[in-house]
Amino acid sequence: MSDTHSDVTSVSEENLQREELGRTVPAQGLDLRWRLANGDLPLRERHLRSLADLGVGSPMQSWMRTRLEYVLENHAVENPNGTLHIQMDGEGRTTFEVGPLGETPTLSVADLLERDGAVVGCSVPGTVWLAADNSLIAATDRKLIDAAATTVRDLAKTLGYEVAERPVPSEQVRAQGAEVFLVSDEFGVVAFEGHGGAIATKFTELLNRVLKPPKK
Repeated sequence: MSDTHSDVTSVSEENLQREELGRTVPAQGLDLRWRLANGDLPLRERHLRSLADLGVGSPMQSWMRTRLEYVLENHAVENPNGTLHIQMDGEGRTTFEVGPLGETPTLSVADLLERDGAVVGCSVPGTVWLAADNSLIAATDRKLIDAAATTVRDLAKTLGYEVAERPVPSEQVRAQGAEVFLVSDEFGVVAFEGHGGAIATKFTELLNRVLKPPKK
């Protein structure tokens, strides 16, 4: 990590009791990238609520909430429309870094992650969605947690789509004409090459209203 961010990234959870800390962080740690807009964090409360589902206990959540306020106030000005990168190891040592938004990835079916003949994710962090007619399926073998993914789910239900969350047979996702897109906390909606369509375009526009709000 760059030295220019050392006053942000060197911060750890030193004020938490070590014994309590062992029960308040996920053993595998965390690596999160959240999109910023105009120096603020869109979907802030959804992001913070997701920490519990990721295995972060209340003491560390409280510390992270406080630290987030400091980072946004003091460092988001450097990259107001960039990315907040949060890393935590299995012992709770946590770093925050604000950096520029990366280039939107180009995705193909080669980036799909599959298990037992079904699509369950993507090589780029996020949730893969399959759209057809009036239905949307989140191709995942776990609970939806990420703020952008739960926002798309809730928007879809509000708009009258049938929504499911389950692994999807690989041949169904790879089929010619299938509309497939990734929903990422960092990049928003990203359609897979050769698998774009009207629904992906619609949800790109809807999610961008949240992730890219105009300056006040």
